[in-house]
Amino acid sequence: MSKAAFETAMKPRPKAAAQTNKALLNAALAKFTNAFEEIAHFDFKELDTKVGTPKDAKTSVFWQYEQRIAQLKKSEQLSSAEGYGLAAKALRKYCGRDKV
Repeated sequence: MSKAAFETAMKPRPKAAAQTNKALLNAALAKFTNAFEEIAHFDFKELDTKVGTPKDAKTSVFWQYEQRIAQLKKSEQLSSAEGYGLAAKALRKYCGRDKV
């Protein structure tokens, strides 16, 4: 999400197009807030365990692409999802491997 999209979503009364982003951001914030409250002494590994961040999330650009494509499809932004899919495919071909 771009900085402008974030700022638009976080306005007190965002337009309809930004309300989905605001809901996603609020859900993520609630998830992390709950995880922080459960951790006695902060540790990134424990936070990842609490919020369910997959191991590949940090090491794989393609995992990030897959997450974004799923979000776009869910919000019926099929052209954008297809664009992300093609970008991931081109990156895989350029790198010659599945992890970047």
